[in-house]
Amino acid sequence: MAVGTGDKAPGTDDTELDNEIGLRVVPTVERASNIITVSAEFDAGDVVGVIREYGIFDADGELIERSLCEPKTVTAADGVILVARTLSVF
Repeated sequence: MAVGTGDKAPGTDDTELDNEIGLRVVPTVERASNIITVSAEFDAGDVVGVIREYGIFDADGELIERSLCEPKTVTAADGVILVARTLSVF
């Protein structure tokens, strides 16, 4: 899972975030029916800037979802916990 400062509208041809500023491997993925929940934790100082986007990557490192979020200013003193839920069709 990654976070970034980009604000370009997500598109079906996206392969990366607009401007990635932090990346974490997600240790577990929760699935309930067709809803997948992933979360990532960034320690203080790992991510600095205005978070406007996030992305979810598969095990091969390919972007499977990129979304915009409400802008949140993060300083070097802040930690970040990001939780994302997405609908998955099987």
